[in-house]
Amino acid sequence: MSWKSRSECKEELIRKVDNIWIYKKAEIERFFGNLFDWFMDGEIDVAEADNLLRLRIPILTKEDREQIIQMLLDAKHELEIEGVI
Repeated sequence: MSWKSRSECKEELIRKVDNIWIYKKAEIERFFGNLFDWFMDGEIDVAEADNLLRLRIPILTKEDREQIIQMLLDAKHELEIEGVI
């Protein structure tokens, strides 16, 4: 494999990964938007949110999930105080 063709193959791979990442990023953003709504509307509780996070985004650590759930709890508490929900 010549240097040029190796470089071209590498660039093609990076472009493909970038396209996949763009799609996955949008998918994850939709999931987090839904997760927020479900939690705020009382459709899911902490255990269900944790389970969804583990299933949908398995690369999250336990600490990541705990931090996300704490953010959901804080947001819900704030919105309840403000009378929004």
